[in-house]
Amino acid sequence: MIPSLRIPGYLLLFGVWLTPLACQRAYKAPIESLQKSTAAATSAISTYYNALNQYERDLYFLTLLLNPGQRVEEVDAQGKETALMADAFDPAAVQARVALLAQLALYADNLSALAGNEAPKQLRTSMAALGSSLGAIQTTFAELQHQRADEQAAAYISPIGTLIGIVGEAALTNQRDRAVRQAIFQGEAPINQLLDFLTKDLDRYVYLAQKTGDDQKLTQLMVAYNNLANRKAMPYEELKKRLTEIQRAAEQLRLTRANRPSDVLRSLKKSHAALVGVAKQTHTFEQFRTTVLAYETQVDTFLKAAQRINELRKADHP
Repeated sequence: MIPSLRIPGYLLLFGVWLTPLACQRAYKAPIESLQKSTAAATSAISTYYNALNQYERDLYFLTLLLNPGQRVEEVDAQGKETALMADAFDPAAVQARVALLAQLALYADNLSALAGNEAPKQLRTSMAALGSSLGAIQTTFAELQHQRADEQAAAYISPIGTLIGIVGEAALTNQRDRAVRQAIFQGEAPINQLLDFLTKDLDRYVYLAQKTGDDQKLTQLMVAYNNLANRKAMPYEELKKRLTEIQRAAEQLRLTRANRPSDVLRSLKKSHAALVGVAKQTHTFEQFRTTVLAYETQVDTFLKAAQRINELRKADHP
């Protein structure tokens, strides 16, 4: 007799419905890899989002440091608040996207519980909590659209609403197999949409801001060094310090250009398509396994780059 097995959450999130035995034998390794990579990538991407405003402030103070003639001001000549006090990126907009990433993972965990042997009462409570959390995020995006001029926020509202409906229906359905199947196939479209929107926002906000900032930082350091009137007479250690700063800035810009956070979500979507394809019998297991391995490699490369970028930033701002 085969013991009961809880189906891994990300297997269900991305559209595969298998028997416990099949999951246990063939899919265990790639699914575990997919879960671990997604968790690590979500954490790293969230860190990128949360660091946006601090990075803008760091650039502001670097500009002041390299241009001693400039004054520290709360408001610039155009009447706009400077990075000294203002956030370049709305914290509410940033947190809404970070929260959505977390809730997509929680959605997967709840589908996993739905397919397992959890007590119905506990499951209903968990699903209700998930529905409430998604509802709160949907409300936040609606507020961002109407009150904070977040142009991209409106796109999230409908697919999040679809997921809320799926969660509610799954919690009320007595037939678990049917509920899981409905959640898998009905959830395919909104999850794809949300991944697309998050990908675009990562390019628009995170990648563009970081690449522009890194480029600005390197340029300012180079200009300041090249404009030193007494460079030949400066002490060796002072020259070495300045050139080391330029070297770090150049490495950071190279890493940023080569490692877009959005590329991780693009790779995740390919794994998603392969997993759904297995469920629909349009993809083979080998195709699925290959996309998972490619995704794992993409995440590993991104995490190493993110770690190195963090080390470079700490060297400049210990």
